[in-house]
Amino acid sequence: MDLSLTSTGFAYRGASGLPTTGFIEPKRMGIPRLFYIKRIITRILDQVDPTLVVLEGYAYSAAGKQGGVIGRAFDLGELGGVVKLLCWEQGIPLAIVTTGTMKKIMTGSGVAKGKQPVRTAVCRIYGITPTKDDESDACGLMTTGEVLYYDQGPAECMARKKGIKIPEVVFGKVI
Repeated sequence: MDLSLTSTGFAYRGASGLPTTGFIEPKRMGIPRLFYIKRIITRILDQVDPTLVVLEGYAYSAAGKQGGVIGRAFDLGELGGVVKLLCWEQGIPLAIVTTGTMKKIMTGSGVAKGKQPVRTAVCRIYGITPTKDDESDACGLMTTGEVLYYDQGPAECMARKKGIKIPEVVFGKVI
């Protein structure tokens, strides 16, 4: 999942084997926004029954780029806490990977600039065109989780695994 206060992206393997992607755009603020996102994520987790949830690590510098308000970083932290607690309550293992790790797996460069390289990689690898960058990033996180924790995934992504330190699972055991 690519957590965001305005558009949280998610991705999972559909019945066809291809990624299914989507996004959550809450129109609320504050606690009602957190409740809304939690309710939608709960439905997704209940439907998909994942064996691992992969979140993108916080990009603290992004808060400054999105209006310069420190409070926004705290709001995003609250959303992260809600999702972590939800996974813990449901017994779903949770891993957090950096943006650089996801970009390295998807594009071959951990410092690929902007969102377009991941979007391009998702389109090329899977033949799908996510509507939003949040969906592309979520698909990249899903793929990164498969590659790092299950040792499976697209061949080009598997080839990029070498030399990457696998982040510890925050809680739970990957099955």
